[in-house]
Amino acid sequence: MNSNKFFIDEDCTSAVKNFAPFGYKAVSASTYFLSTVENDSVNVCRGILTPHLKSYFGSYTANEAREKILITAIGNLWKKIDYLQLSQSLDHEMINEEEFIYELEKFEKRYVIEPLNDFSQEDFNIAIKIIHKISHRQFDEQEVAEMFSIPFENVSKLILRYESEKVPTYRLDL
Repeated sequence: MNSNKFFIDEDCTSAVKNFAPFGYKAVSASTYFLSTVENDSVNVCRGILTPHLKSYFGSYTANEAREKILITAIGNLWKKIDYLQLSQSLDHEMINEEEFIYELEKFEKRYVIEPLNDFSQEDFNIAIKIIHKISHRQFDEQEVAEMFSIPFENVSKLILRYESEKVPTYRLDL
């Protein structure tokens, strides 16, 4: 069923293609089932999955994925900034090495960029589109991995898949 699912909001709303609620006979491939949660009540509707609605569900899902990747990149940028500020505090002797280590250990999530083990090829394709919009700079594999929390050992494999799957609208020169 996962291949037929269109996610609208992972916590509250979903639209499912080819869904047959209990008690219904077969549902055609052009119908959908939509459920929303508002104010502790569930709203359910069923209808025809027109090309316009299918496009809307796809666009919404794509925007959600892009937003997730951008939020990861911004969060990682702030982690680098926080680490740089902490390092400058040590360099300018505003804190000593013991305080520096204590801060890193106690507030690890504030400074350490953790790789996302579930980073997919689709996520990578979105990340590449984002990178190409930053035209003033070329990024190496390490920077891409760090920016988007991609496990470094996966970057080369993701690049190869990206370049083999895509018609070369972008040339990835990492």
